[in-house]
Amino acid sequence: MFRTPTAFEIPSGDLYSGRARLWRVVEHSLHVPWFYITLSERHLDEECRTMVLLHDMESLSAMIGAQTESRRIVDIYLVSPGYVNQQERWLMELVAEISVSVQGNVRVDRCVVEGDRAYYFGPSSNRFDPALFRKIYDRRS
Repeated sequence: MFRTPTAFEIPSGDLYSGRARLWRVVEHSLHVPWFYITLSERHLDEECRTMVLLHDMESLSAMIGAQTESRRIVDIYLVSPGYVNQQERWLMELVAEISVSVQGNVRVDRCVVEGDRAYYFGPSSNRFDPALFRKIYDRRS
């Protein structure tokens, strides 16, 4: 989902033991929503925060479910284009709650941002029974 032109790679040597590559530019050319996540990682008595960019709800759901005491989500932001948020520009909104509903083979995700505006992701989301959504993330708790 995110492109990283090879001309913008930053030589990192052995900084990450060959497990990661560094980039000056990350390109997102599709006009679809994505998520900006702040993670807190605790090592001994030190806290380190890092940011992750995710393009799909399934990866975000997996990250939410994989939290531990030493690695937890601090904030999630929904970054959405104008046709999704009904504005004429991209918005970055703090996510308050995420819920999932699976009915048959169809999955619909509901993302509520600050101000209680809800976004639905998935096919036929207007036909899903709101009572069947299961909350998987609540920033307030």
